[in-house]
Amino acid sequence: GYFDLVLANPPYYSHYRLAELFLGTASRSLNERGELLLVTRAPAWFREHLPDWFRTVEERQVKDYFVFTGREALRRASPRHA
Repeated sequence: GYFDLVLANPPYYSHYRLAELFLGTASRSLNERGELLLVTRAPAWFREHLPDWFRTVEERQVKDYFVFTGREALRRASPRHA
């Protein structure tokens, strides 16, 4: 099925490979107007790569954490940097 909302705090060990797999699956699993909310303490990789899966990406900082919102999933089989 498809989802309206995906919440995530993906691990960043394994050189972000698990995060990459999660984002690919999330982007293919969202409804047309669905969104991803992702929290991390290490924003650099997500800042660079979230646009591979989502047309609209927003970022905000909450204390020591960064919250990313991804909208308009691109639904690719794999990201363009792979």
